[in-house]
Amino acid sequence: MSEVFRADQIGSFLRPPHLLTARVDHEAGRISAVQLKDIEDQAILEVLNMQQQAGIDVYSDGEFRRSWFSSAFADSIEGIITDPDTTFTPSWQGEYGDEANATAAAIGFGEQMVASKLRQVRRFTAHETEFLKQHAPGPYKMTLPGVMTRAATWYRPGITDQFYSTREDLVYEIAGMLRNEVQALIAEGVSYIQLDSLRYVIQLSDEGTRQQLLEAG
Repeated sequence: MSEVFRADQIGSFLRPPHLLTARVDHEAGRISAVQLKDIEDQAILEVLNMQQQAGIDVYSDGEFRRSWFSSAFADSIEGIITDPDTTFTPSWQGEYGDEANATAAAIGFGEQMVASKLRQVRRFTAHETEFLKQHAPGPYKMTLPGVMTRAATWYRPGITDQFYSTREDLVYEIAGMLRNEVQALIAEGVSYIQLDSLRYVIQLSDEGTRQQLLEAG
C-alpha cells in the first residue's frame, strides 16, 4: 500500500537579495511605494512558481510584503512607538543563533511599545490576499501573527497602563482585531489561515522566562 506524505511550508520564504535591497531603498526614499510593489509582485510570482514546481498544493506569497513576519501589526495599527529605553536581549540559540539575533536587533524586534489607545487603520492582510487570489495556482494560505507575539513585549508599566489597565486588556484588544481579520479572510474564501507565535518557542518553553512573565502579571 502506498503512503501519502503531506508537505507544507511555514508561510515565510527567504527574501531574494533584490527584494531586500528594494525595501532598504524605499525606506531611504530612493524608490516609490509603487516601484517597491512592482518588485514585490515579481518576487511573489517567482516564489509561487517555485512552490508549484516543488509540488506544494497550498501556496504562500512568502510574506514578501512584510519586513518581518509580525510586521502586519505595526504596519496596520496606530498607537505603537519605538521604545528608546529598551535594549534588545538575544534569545535565539543554535547554529545560526547569532545571525538570527543580529537580524532581529536590526529590525527593532522587541523595541516597540503601546503608548496610546490602539487604532487599526487598515486590515492586516487585504493588500496581500488580493494578489494571491489573482495569481496563486491553487488554494493559498494567509499567515497572521499570534496575539502573544507582540502583546507580551508591547506592554510598558507606567505608559501602556494609562490606556490598558492590565496586559490582559491589551491582549484582548489585539485578539479582537485578529478575530475580525480571520472573519474577513473566511468571507473572502481563504480556507487556510495560520496563526504564528514564536513567543511560545522563544520564551514560554523556558521555565525561568515563564516565571518572569507570571511575576509580571
